[in-house]
Amino acid sequence: MMRRAKQDNVGVACNTPTCLKLLIEYILAAIDRAVSQPGFQSMHLKPEHAAVVNCFVSMPVLKDQVVASKMDYVDKMAYSLIDYTLDNSGGAYSSSQSVGSTLAPGGCSVYNVTKPLQMDWLDGVSIHIRTILANMLSSCFSRVITSFRDVPGSVFLAPAFWETVSRLMLYEESLNVILTLIGMKLPEMAKNNALFLLATNFELLAFRMPYLPINWKGNIVVMAMNMHKEFNNFQPTGSIQALVYMYQVIMRSIQSFNVEDFSTRNSHLSVPALYLPESEEITRLLLLTIFRLTSIVGLDQPMLQFLNNHLASVQEGLPHTWGHQILSTLPENVRTFYGMVPPPAKFDKKSISGLVEEFVRRLRAANTDQEVRRVFETLNGKPVLIYCVIWRQLVLNSESGDLAAANAVPFKGPHYTAVILEKQPLKMQMTALRFLMDYVIADIRQMVTVEQISRQCECLSLMVWKYHILPFDRVLLVTLLRHFGDDNSLVSVLCVHLFCKAPEFLARLAETVNLIPPVYWQAENYFDQVVAYHHKYPEYFQFNGNFDMNNPVAGTPSLLQTRYPLYFSNVILRCVPVFDVMVHRFIELPGCQQQFETVLELCGKIFSFHDRPVTFLWQTFHFYDNLLKDNLAIRRKLMKAVVGFKAEHYPPNFYFTAQYEAYLTATTPDATPSMPIDYFHHLLARLHTCMYSSHNSPPVYHTLDWRFHEYPNATTHALYTGCLELMSIPGGADGTVSGLVGCLSERMTAAAGHGEELAEQKFQQLQRWINSAGLFLSALPARYFRVLLNMLDVALWTPEMSEECDTDIVTILDLQRSLVSQSNSSIAFTCQLIQATILQNTVAHMLLLLGHFHQIIGSVSTLSQILLLLKLITPLLGKLTSDLDRLRAFVTDVLQAVTRVATRQPASTGSDQQIALLSEALFYILDTYPVDQNKELTSPFINGLPDGFHKRLRFLAQANGFKF
Repeated sequence: MMRRAKQDNVGVACNTPTCLKLLIEYILAAIDRAVSQPGFQSMHLKPEHAAVVNCFVSMPVLKDQVVASKMDYVDKMAYSLIDYTLDNSGGAYSSSQSVGSTLAPGGCSVYNVTKPLQMDWLDGVSIHIRTILANMLSSCFSRVITSFRDVPGSVFLAPAFWETVSRLMLYEESLNVILTLIGMKLPEMAKNNALFLLATNFELLAFRMPYLPINWKGNIVVMAMNMHKEFNNFQPTGSIQALVYMYQVIMRSIQSFNVEDFSTRNSHLSVPALYLPESEEITRLLLLTIFRLTSIVGLDQPMLQFLNNHLASVQEGLPHTWGHQILSTLPENVRTFYGMVPPPAKFDKKSISGLVEEFVRRLRAANTDQEVRRVFETLNGKPVLIYCVIWRQLVLNSESGDLAAANAVPFKGPHYTAVILEKQPLKMQMTALRFLMDYVIADIRQMVTVEQISRQCECLSLMVWKYHILPFDRVLLVTLLRHFGDDNSLVSVLCVHLFCKAPEFLARLAETVNLIPPVYWQAENYFDQVVAYHHKYPEYFQFNGNFDMNNPVAGTPSLLQTRYPLYFSNVILRCVPVFDVMVHRFIELPGCQQQFETVLELCGKIFSFHDRPVTFLWQTFHFYDNLLKDNLAIRRKLMKAVVGFKAEHYPPNFYFTAQYEAYLTATTPDATPSMPIDYFHHLLARLHTCMYSSHNSPPVYHTLDWRFHEYPNATTHALYTGCLELMSIPGGADGTVSGLVGCLSERMTAAAGHGEELAEQKFQQLQRWINSAGLFLSALPARYFRVLLNMLDVALWTPEMSEECDTDIVTILDLQRSLVSQSNSSIAFTCQLIQATILQNTVAHMLLLLGHFHQIIGSVSTLSQILLLLKLITPLLGKLTSDLDRLRAFVTDVLQAVTRVATRQPASTGSDQQIALLSEALFYILDTYPVDQNKELTSPFINGLPDGFHKRLRFLAQANGFKF
């Protein structure tokens, strides 16, 4: 009323009702008490307060000036949160009392506010309020950047600040604000000595990345790669931690891409600026992701052209090739392209070994610090050898037993080693790491016994875990993606197997599993758990000159290195995307199954922290189907490791159906020849219910906050988890498709023989079940679709189709009519199931169908068979609008077949009904798709058709305003 009166310029003598005034004053007094308490925790905000905030925002100014403006509550809440996480000085709305600080992982102090805003509260406030909160981050970042540029701070932002930012990213309106802000502020952070803010922003994006739309995922990859290009020329001081999390952002973003994100060729993964010569591993990871996704999507002519151009562009900037095992899994055109690429020069082990041995000999002979320093001055001219020299010293000391001595010196000149590493640009350090792995793999290949190989790898582990010279995740990534030559592929994978068996890694993995919850959004003390882990296993990002960085020896010179707090992660969580690459490498090498199973058994629980376990495993099963289709045992083990450990943190039957879980945990799963029909009924019913009756979906789906899950809704989750089960059950493709078809056959039987009104209702229900089965089949590999093509062959050669008889072809090809008349409905059913599968798939299954059509069209002998094929394919031709060559080939095959069958003998010219239907189908294809604008292709065939076709086509042309 007050707002309306003000709009109409009408004076209304109305004071604020007393009860409302008292209520507002009471609430504001309670807020003042809350924010003035020492150690104010934003968790004290209750969902009921959200309603009050929304009321204040929309409330007009009251006549008697109630104590609060409409934004007072919001400002008090927001500034009390942000000011306490910035410093102790307080702000206009916060208390002057300090919240104190606490020690964060990394040995840094952060402000002691650990509990973020509750999701209930953020859900309750309006879009306007969340946008205000997101916009406040801009002034916050600017303030911190300025502060650290002038006087580098000793206390860093509170965990509650970053966790609240991550929760705001779950809302579209604040996500756009935050990511735009971060993208604008990142260069400013790097230039103004605010590298801690840069590192934490990348840690935030890497480990709190919600379900982002494709455009933001791509933007984040491009943004991070641009920053990475600049950082490669930095010296490590203060920047190596930012680089580590930059890699995490890039890797997690790349591996989060799914098929629907690459349904068009304008993907962010194809941006040429991403493929940097100094980022060989990222380039290879990008290319492998493109190969995997394009193979699943389908390689039509435009996609093939894109791949060829893209590979040529990348090869020009970064010459590279792949091992035989990887190439054998790639699409044919990719294999052809790399077949023309000259192989890289082999690693010159002899000359490099001579240089390394000379440096090591001189160091071992040096007896004074001055002599050691002179050797390192010489080594400083060949910085790529620094890691090789350290590793070789460790190996020699291990062989002689010196490392076992109580006061043994692992290698000479630790302080000079740290100085060299401190002065090396980050790009040079990565080059040195690749050089080291080339040297190690070539050396291990010459070893004879397993004990010798284990000793070499143990020395490498010492450089990682004890001396903190090498980052473990980067060592794994280089070992997995580096092209060592076909002869050394097995050696590199064996090294990875030994790295993963290292006691230091397994101990950290066990501690992570025990302390850090994978469902972090449900944990009230997540930061405390991260602190507890790092208290036991502190992490250092660079060697500082001390052999024991936790207990430096008095008098030993060491470099003072800048370290920043860690809020969300540790080395185990940083290894999760690397383990994705490791799974693929083990699959590609058939001789490593025993080592593969050992790694899954020892380290499988790392996948409980995977952001997208179902997506990753679905892509893996799909892309490597030819390698895995006969290996049901390894598929079961992958299901247990990648999804099974994640499922332990969710309610029962969220990931696995009860019947599949019983099969997976059975003592003798191989004794199950196939799954019962009830299993397929349940799996299909679950997807059908999620698609068409969400309120009746499984109760476990109702309690889930899908914003924190890899899929945005229950239907997508049920689809991909169901596909994983179907790809890892006994019975093969034939048994799986037969199970799904058997469920549909029972429903088709129930729908047959009723009156037209009842049949219409049952037919609509049947269509929904067919769509559900088609959705499953559309997301399965090609061998499952080939079972449908075999069903098509059976339908083509039934008597109704293959013999010239007086049959009602319309009824035979129409599923609803055939059900009502109780005639043979299997032909129309097969046609509709294939269409439902292809319509919900990308172009991949359509290309299989056209290839099969080209093989069988020459053997058809009746117009009814041609009508069946046209009835099936014509509605699907829209998937080939950009592939005119295949369209022309299809039209040519159809016209040749019609001409051949129709002119073979007078008796086979077909009935008037067949001629009319074929003419309409041909006219529709030629009129809709520009396959023959000059009529050069079609005219000879049209002229050769019988007069019945000419009359019908002339009629259709005149009716549509064309000349015949």
